[in-house]
Amino acid sequence: MSTLRLSGRSVNGVAVTRLFAKLQRLWDANPLSFVEFVRHSRKRTYKPFGGKGQIALFLQMGLVDIGRESPVHDAIRDLVATCVEGDGVSMQLFHPLEEEQERFRVSPTRKLRDGTVANVRTVDLIMAHLKGLLEDDYIAFAELVRLVRDRKENLYPGVLSKLLALGICSLQSGGMPAAIRELLSVLEVSSPVGVEVLLGEPVVNDLFVQVIQNAAVGTSGLDFNLQSPYLEEPKVTSNAAPAAQATGHGEAAQPAKSNHPAAHGANSNGDQSFRASASFARQGQR
Repeated sequence: MSTLRLSGRSVNGVAVTRLFAKLQRLWDANPLSFVEFVRHSRKRTYKPFGGKGQIALFLQMGLVDIGRESPVHDAIRDLVATCVEGDGVSMQLFHPLEEEQERFRVSPTRKLRDGTVANVRTVDLIMAHLKGLLEDDYIAFAELVRLVRDRKENLYPGVLSKLLALGICSLQSGGMPAAIRELLSVLEVSSPVGVEVLLGEPVVNDLFVQVIQNAAVGTSGLDFNLQSPYLEEPKVTSNAAPAAQATGHGEAAQPAKSNHPAAHGANSNGDQSFRASASFARQGQR
């Protein structure tokens, strides 16, 4: 028998570890979809961002069963409550068994500019997507930043369709009567401009919102750009260098290497270099 973290309950360790592997596969493949699954698990009425595309991914990974009244099995809900802490960019995955804590590598965290302690892996993934959008379609990036800052912003024609296709935005149900929505569906109206706005209000994924609020700079024209979303950490001064010079050795003492996971989590090229650890599921409302 093994012991669950937090609760201290005795469980079958082999069975729990194998069930945990399903969660870990989703976490490794796509941390943003993982956040949506955890929210869906915690609250049955929660609708995952990305809609049917996300549900299809969860189904493929064996985490839900659409044929049941409660799509997420209570064993998986129990597991999520045991091994997942936090929400959004701060969400963190732990091993569910107490005896495995020291061997399980937890993702490093850093403070964002707004003071939020965030998961570096999740934030860097979002930054990679934002940097790609900035370099691929500057106008779409600028409009996205404006939309985050003001939800009433009227998007430049054609931008909404791209943001929907990338899975960064979804459409929140608007005030259009159901009969008209059904008629448009029957007519297969596909114009990206106007019709989509009528069908609902564009909403940006809240994980992207938080990173954009910490990383996007500029207000107009060609001024929009990205900066590091992380709060600059104070530089550590050392007396080792002067001491080395005083003794005539000419080389400062090298800092000790750390085995802590956080020491290996940041990019070696500095905060201006961002890398994605997985591909974000591009399941916008189509």
